[in-house]
Amino acid sequence: MSAGSVRVCLVVHHQGRRGGGTEPNLLGRDLREQAEIERWNRRMELELFAAIGRTVQNTSPIFQGRFSRHAVIAVEASRRSG
Repeated sequence: MSAGSVRVCLVVHHQGRRGGGTEPNLLGRDLREQAEIERWNRRMELELFAAIGRTVQNTSPIFQGRFSRHAVIAVEASRRSG
């Protein structure tokens, strides 16, 4: 999720709480649940962007000669992209 879409979800969620709450509650019922959801969201973002970065680093000609490239990662990325 982008930061903007998370913010929109939070606004809708909090507006719904004033009127009795939104169901299903996807953003946490209390601060502890909200923190846990936010932690998993950040973890997902970091793992996703790290994988994308490794793929670009190992397949893009822009990075050729700047970093050591790993053929296994490049081949796997090419295979997955079709």
